[in-house]
Amino acid sequence: MVKRKASQAKRGSYQRRSSRERTTKTKSKPNLDSFKRKINSVVVWFLVAINVVLISSLIHRLVTPYEEPPISTETILADALEVEVLNGCGVNGLANSFANFLRTENFDVVNIADADNYDYEKSLVIDRGTRDRREIEELCKRLGIPIERILLIDSDRYPCDATFILGADYQSLKAYQEIS
Repeated sequence: MVKRKASQAKRGSYQRRSSRERTTKTKSKPNLDSFKRKINSVVVWFLVAINVVLISSLIHRLVTPYEEPPISTETILADALEVEVLNGCGVNGLANSFANFLRTENFDVVNIADADNYDYEKSLVIDRGTRDRREIEELCKRLGIPIERILLIDSDRYPCDATFILGADYQSLKAYQEIS
C-alpha cells in the first residue's frame, strides 16, 4: 500500500504540475492565436488586393480595343536595302521612274544618276556585299531581273547596298510594266 500511495502522490503532483503548465500555456496561447489571426488577415487582404488589380487589368484589356502604333517611313527605311539607280540606256527620266517604283516597294533609293556610259544592253544589279544575298535577290525579283545578272563587287566604302543599272532591255522588266 505504501507503494500505491507514493505512486498516487506522484501522479497527483504530476497532474498538478501539468495543470499549472496548461494554465500558463493557455494564458500565452490567446496572444499567439491573435497574432496568427492578424498575420493571416493581412496576407488574405494582400492577396485580395492583387486579385483585384489582376482582374481590373484583364477587364481593361478586354474592353479597350487594341491599336497598333503607326509605323513611320523612317522605321521602314531604317532597315531597308539602300539602292542606287543608274541610267545606262540614255532614256531621259527613266532612272527617276524606276527610283519612284523602288520607293513604293520600300527600298531606300540613295542616289539617282547616269551610268558611266549608255551602252548597257541588259539591266543588271551590282551587289556591294554589305547585305544578305536574299535581299539582293528580292530586289531583282521586284524589278524583274534574272538572278544570273547579279554581279558581286565587294565594297565597304560604297554608299549603298546595291546598284541597279538600267539597260536597253528596260521595257522587258516587270517593274517597267507596272510603271507604264
